[in-house]
Amino acid sequence: MNDHLLEPPIEHALRAGAAASDLGEAFYQGYQAALLALVPGIQGPAALAVTESGGNHPRAIRTVAAFEGGTVRLEGEKAFVTGADRARTLLVAATTGTRDDGTPRIVVIRVDANAPGLRFEPLPATPFAPGVGHARVVLDAVVVPAAAQVGDDGYRDVVKPFRTVEDIHVVAAIVAHLATRLRPVVGEPADRATERLEAAIASLRTLAAQSPTDPGVHRALAGTLTLVREALDPAFEALEGAIAGDVFAGLQRDRALLRVADRARASRTAAAHRARTGPAEPG
Repeated sequence: MNDHLLEPPIEHALRAGAAASDLGEAFYQGYQAALLALVPGIQGPAALAVTESGGNHPRAIRTVAAFEGGTVRLEGEKAFVTGADRARTLLVAATTGTRDDGTPRIVVIRVDANAPGLRFEPLPATPFAPGVGHARVVLDAVVVPAAAQVGDDGYRDVVKPFRTVEDIHVVAAIVAHLATRLRPVVGEPADRATERLEAAIASLRTLAAQSPTDPGVHRALAGTLTLVREALDPAFEALEGAIAGDVFAGLQRDRALLRVADRARASRTAAAHRARTGPAEPG
């Protein structure tokens, strides 16, 4: 991510996705672009460390951040951190206790991946995108400057909006990769897929410039993902036989990337539709 630092993160996602060796690498580059969009100026590659053994809901976060003068001390474990093996910086979600209403107070702290007390335990490769590494991360008395805190409310400012920002940038990178693969292929299936993929790219560029908390963004993103899904069957029909067999097999395997977090995405979309006529339900 050191090159093209002045380009908008969505343009990095599109450029790097198009140039990626496979869909897994496209996903990774989109993930990096999403983190840069959410935390401008972050020293990448980076990784977001939220999920613990109980999940990623604020009440499941047991990693503790203790502020002591000008420092913050982190203690805890993260069960599943995407891209930890390549990270230069971790964004660690931790709790500082509870508010008066009993809800968890979450902060996000920037931590150098070489910080003393930080330990990475690689996890087995996933069935798809095996080149994207994941790890369990242990924080044992990791001390960093208090100024490493990102924003004020870590859940509101980073964790919650990241899911939408990630969708936009990761899908952009994947779509750009498929569109690039299709460019030299002629015929109706390729043309049909390309129309939808290019429409999706135009939509994602627009959505990237808007607030990820806007219900309209969630509704439009759902429509964009429908376009992408409509493009997949003709895209793979066009690519079969047009590219090397092992490359095509990798695309087929990694196609599952577009189904990751479907349930959470559907929940956000449903809440966005309810927001047209009344307040969205919490969560």
